[in-house]
Amino acid sequence: MDKCPISRDLCFQEEAESANTTADDFKRIFQAWLKRSKLSEIVDQLRSLIAQTTALQILVQSQNYQIWQLPWHEWSIFQDAEVSLTFQTGQSVIRSVAEPRSALRILAVFGSPEGINLDQDYQEIERLGSQAVEVKFLSQPNRREFYEALWNEQGWDIFFFAGHSTTLIERGQAGVIQLNLDEVLTIPEI
Repeated sequence: MDKCPISRDLCFQEEAESANTTADDFKRIFQAWLKRSKLSEIVDQLRSLIAQTTALQILVQSQNYQIWQLPWHEWSIFQDAEVSLTFQTGQSVIRSVAEPRSALRILAVFGSPEGINLDQDYQEIERLGSQAVEVKFLSQPNRREFYEALWNEQGWDIFFFAGHSTTLIERGQAGVIQLNLDEVLTIPEI
């Protein structure tokens, strides 16, 4: 027996409107909480950083993945900044980008291909290479090679990984990527 006594389309429309209203209510409550919370104490510092630079990236670090699911982009302070969410490593990182790049920089890491075909991924990334896009390819790097490339002083706009990986957040662990046949990295290690 159908739970909806009227047409399915009308029920779907009502459910979608209800979900949108709930989402709007949540955004409003979240914004009010941000204004009242201890986070508001850092707003002045963030605003002064944003005023001093043409581009700012802010990392929200937490070991609680539910924090990542909050609509941080709704916080007015982030309208002029790029917001990234990352697993908490114990290190605070504040870095501003003084000048926009003339070319988009992509670090493309191809991990262990055992049992999977990465050729199409490689070809698609390779097609992006041009004057406007700089691509650095790493194929099954060891940890040292990976870290040297990742922490290049010019930085990267996009980190791309193709290969084997897994996420174990539900057990309180971070995800892992398999760099090569012998080495894996957890997200905090990245």
